[in-house]
Amino acid sequence: MAKPAAIAFDAYGTLLDVASLGSELANLDGAARQRFVALWRSKQLEYTWLRTLMGRYVDFESVSGEALRYAMKSMDIGEKEFDSLMDGLRKIHCFPEVQSALAGLKSKVPRLAILSNGTPGMLTSALEANGIQGYFETVLSVDAVRRYKPDPRVYDMATRHFRARPRELLFVSSNGWDICGAASCGLTTAWCNRSRATFDELGYSPDIEVRSLDELAGKIDLVMT
Repeated sequence: MAKPAAIAFDAYGTLLDVASLGSELANLDGAARQRFVALWRSKQLEYTWLRTLMGRYVDFESVSGEALRYAMKSMDIGEKEFDSLMDGLRKIHCFPEVQSALAGLKSKVPRLAILSNGTPGMLTSALEANGIQGYFETVLSVDAVRRYKPDPRVYDMATRHFRARPRELLFVSSNGWDICGAASCGLTTAWCNRSRATFDELGYSPDIEVRSLDELAGKIDLVMT
């Protein structure tokens, strides 16, 4: 069995822990922070899909700000918190196993990339804040195609960058809809299902399912042909 030609990772929710943004709201209790982050994240994704359908692209930092203002108004959080929350997004924490998982994967598959909705600036800032920028040969942002995932043009950026057939690339995400988008374009997929969620009913299944990224290195040879 062959190894992947390269591995492309989703960033937000896969490498970067969106829930950690709740730490910026010290005045809310834990349950309220969780509700706030969940609302922010759901609106953030909803707005990316709607803007792609409407043909009204703005970058992910702008979308994130729009979703943030919606969530703040919905939960009566004062405008003064806006700047600190947006700054927290730029320095968002990675999941605990990410450093060791990337090191193990890079020793096995040297070519790693980010394939994300995030802007180049947001992604660079977050990767540097976590000390993981050196693992990736490139950061591919939807800014290049002005469409958000799961538009096929986004996943095509990875195949073009690596000059590989879709099936030769492994795409890793914790978002089921993102896995389906990549699978629909022919990529091999790995779903990082930390929350033991039910996979989306969109006609596709992940080639690999793991509970954390440190399980991935031991499973990739099982699906690559």
